[in-house]
Amino acid sequence: MNAPPLPPDDTAGLRQQVLDWFVRRQRAGWGAADEQAFQQWLQADATHGSAYAQWEQHWSAIDAMPA
Repeated sequence: MNAPPLPPDDTAGLRQQVLDWFVRRQRAGWGAADEQAFQQWLQADATHGSAYAQWEQHWSAIDAMPA
């Protein structure tokens, strides 16, 4: 008996989700309910946390570049 095929890798979709969360977290109106939703998203899949952390590292590196 063969295992069902694995779903296709949705790297672009995950990247878009990470970027959406990152931008939303920078806004002034970010509140407790927003943070709770973000934490639920992080916990929903192990790849979410690592992808978000990687984006934060990239952003920090870009932000540290001289003008």
